[in-house]
Amino acid sequence: MSNMYCLYQMKDEPDNAEFLHQSYEYVISHGGSVTESRYDCVYKGLLLKDMSASTVRKTIQSKPRRVFSNRAPGLGDVITMDRDGQTECYYLDDIGMVRLAGFFESTVSESAPLTPYSTNFHISGKPGLWQVADTVTVEGQMFFLMESMEYGRQAAGIISDAVGHIVTDDARNDFDDETVLLIRKFIHPEMPMQMPQQSQSISTQIHTKPEQERFHRFYENGTYERSSSSEVTEESNYNMIDGQNNNAKKKDGPRESVRKRLREKQAILHGSKQNQQEKIRI
Repeated sequence: MSNMYCLYQMKDEPDNAEFLHQSYEYVISHGGSVTESRYDCVYKGLLLKDMSASTVRKTIQSKPRRVFSNRAPGLGDVITMDRDGQTECYYLDDIGMVRLAGFFESTVSESAPLTPYSTNFHISGKPGLWQVADTVTVEGQMFFLMESMEYGRQAAGIISDAVGHIVTDDARNDFDDETVLLIRKFIHPEMPMQMPQQSQSISTQIHTKPEQERFHRFYENGTYERSSSSEVTEESNYNMIDGQNNNAKKKDGPRESVRKRLREKQAILHGSKQNQQEKIRI
């Protein structure tokens, strides 16, 4: 058996005129239904192993307009995917895709598919009635946060797909990163479970300081040293750079004039020359 995907479009008939190009919520709330009898199959393609519903949708929408006998694919159409004897059906909605149960009428389930406004919904294996509190679309598929109509937020929520298949029954943080990861695992059962890594702690961030260029350190410390300065290599900490090797203390008292020291040196040398001349005369 070949794995195939199909695109169904609603028949252009008087009974369907009100529901053409409408959202799934509009069709259901106005007494319509989404079943094969109201649609025509307008396109078929080979379903590859790694193709998801969102991939099929993108593949179909990339086809030239002339490929489709009725109209360009869009809102209100249905995609079916037959893989290894299993069939999945998706309604192309204005906020993603809604997974259908009962498009092929022989497989109608006990519960109608969920919508963003569903209430009084029975989830298999869970007591009481549930209502939709929030939705999220992951990889083109819509998922629902279900809340107990009796206990509200006091009880853990349930994340399910559009036909009530449970992703997790312990949803306490709505659609946080961990929950979205569980949804992706639900879509791709073969995907390894890998929790998102925690970011570096604040304390580590505070004490970790990148190496600075010298001109950056100049603005921080108020002192700039030439690369040839011996102090660059001798001081143990940049904060000790102050123009003195090994951070030695400056000598007390006024600074001696260099010019005065030079004159004294010249006088000594001049006196030595005079003594030598006198010895030669004697």
